[in-house]
Amino acid sequence: MKLLKSHSLLSLANSYVIDSPQPSNLNYAWNFGSLLALCLGIQIVTGVTLAMHYTPNIDLAFISVEHIMRDVNYGWMIRYLHANTASFFFLFVYLHIGRGLYYGSYKSPRALPWSIGVIILILMMATGFLGILNICPKWLDDEMEVLLMTSNLMISPQLKSVLDDHKIKPILVFEELNKEEVKENLRNETRKKSGIYGIFNLITGYFYIGSAVTNKFYSRFYKHLIRGLGNKNIANDLDKYGIESFAFTILEYFPEEVTKKNNPNLIALETYWIQTYLPSYNILLEAGNSLGYEHTEEVKQKMRDIYSDERRKQIGLLNKDKSLPDSVKSLMREAALNRSDEVKQKYRLASSKPVTLYNEDGTVYMKFEGIRVMAKHFGCDHKTINKFINSEKLFKKQWGIEEQNDLFGYIDENGQRLDIFFKTVGGVYHRYRLGHR
Repeated sequence: MKLLKSHSLLSLANSYVIDSPQPSNLNYAWNFGSLLALCLGIQIVTGVTLAMHYTPNIDLAFISVEHIMRDVNYGWMIRYLHANTASFFFLFVYLHIGRGLYYGSYKSPRALPWSIGVIILILMMATGFLGILNICPKWLDDEMEVLLMTSNLMISPQLKSVLDDHKIKPILVFEELNKEEVKENLRNETRKKSGIYGIFNLITGYFYIGSAVTNKFYSRFYKHLIRGLGNKNIANDLDKYGIESFAFTILEYFPEEVTKKNNPNLIALETYWIQTYLPSYNILLEAGNSLGYEHTEEVKQKMRDIYSDERRKQIGLLNKDKSLPDSVKSLMREAALNRSDEVKQKYRLASSKPVTLYNEDGTVYMKFEGIRVMAKHFGCDHKTINKFINSEKLFKKQWGIEEQNDLFGYIDENGQRLDIFFKTVGGVYHRYRLGHR
């Protein structure tokens, strides 16, 4: 006997492919079932791919389709393949039904499979031609509050109402701004980007429009809605309603990195947005220069006239030929050289204590090994840091400074070296070798 027929696996392939016994009346009409399975597989694959890029919103549906056709790799082919396969699917269904009617597939003993097929056909037609709009539970309850999709982001009905009233279509939307994950998402999504942003009050419907240069979106958000140092009207409502009543949106991205050369274009774009939508929070209807104010030539000339050469010379003569006497200099030098070891150690420790910068909400912004390290990082003098520590004011109007005073000494076994350990906020100890005893 041939191996093709005696082998357990090859015999199955032979019976189905080569020597497959079939009825004499079997023809190509029996291929429509397998063609329907092929169409169903294509529909699932292309449908899932299109759903990744489609936005089911009445304002953005056509825009998302245009995005699929223009920006998605082979998106045009996937869309046309999905649409035409759906048409062929219905065509093959009708041909499949016709074949069953012609050959009596609805009769016993195949009545049950035929009945199931009829039910599938009715459900398929109802879904394909009627949709699910009138039977979905969401539309049966008119008072159900739901989150709606806009620009691939979830937005609340309150914000959607404000946006629809002013016909504004944002690119990105951030709500529930009191949550840390939302703030972090805002920071990541807007990094190294510039453009126009909007701040919306979900309770009053008032809003603010501004611009941000490259990598400054989060800085604008922090200034307006965290610190309350930006727009005064926003700051007042922020105290009244809380940050959770506001939404931060990205309205338009600037196509290139903002420099002094193209910054006027960003200012013009911001002015266009302000004059078009007339936001109630904006005090002026014209954008300001975010890269600094430049005086006009007329103002510069007035400043030159006021500060004349004669006045400049008089100011220069105030301290001319004035210096400390040699006796005073020698006393100061002698006092500095004759400082005791305790005083020297005191000054050394004062600038070596670890310092920690805190945000207003109490979270740690940055840690430094010492005051001088922090001063070097921010490009200021260590006396400036000490001033803020002693006065308990906010450093750069943003951060609180805490000086860590938890320290203890350690002498090694030989008694030759003195190490000082400073305990930081996180319980981590830093060692500083102060020298030999």
